[in-house]
Amino acid sequence: VIPPSITSLRLRLPIVNDSLAENAETITAAFSVPSGALQAPSNTATVSINDNDQNAVAFTTASGNISEARTGGLFQRKNRLQTVSVGMAQAATRDINVAIVFGGTAKSGVDYRLLDLDAKGGLIIRKGNKTASFRLEIISDSAFEGDETIKAAIIAVTAPGTLVNPASTREFKILDDDK
Repeated sequence: VIPPSITSLRLRLPIVNDSLAENAETITAAFSVPSGALQAPSNTATVSINDNDQNAVAFTTASGNISEARTGGLFQRKNRLQTVSVGMAQAATRDINVAIVFGGTAKSGVDYRLLDLDAKGGLIIRKGNKTASFRLEIISDSAFEGDETIKAAIIAVTAPGTLVNPASTREFKILDDDK
């Protein structure tokens, strides 16, 4: 009830501070038609709550060396696989696309193949998960080329409240076995 001679009221809504990185949320308050007063041009008010929690995505696999030598027995020789994971502290509240770029002296398709990534080099951390992984398949050859490097960097994520960790680069050295 608004007493006579009062022309405005402040409505206080307590905001509960949680620890989830999530999209902005909104609250809409609708006011009923007043009795004994004029209806305002708008009878609703909307408030946006911007999240103060951030989740940073980074590589969880350390940089390292990978041998070019194949694995397996004489008739079951296979290229080496290196699993590379990215992760964050909190579970994703929705699917998060993680964009990764690759460089270095090793050539994709010649020295290594990227497995489990989309065509743009993206990786998806699925809703409810904290991590996702892709694989580097090291292609064994007989050419002496010296050691080569694969550099990977996370450059973007799609979810609001989720950041790229500044330390989100990794380097893998392919150790040439043809010396």
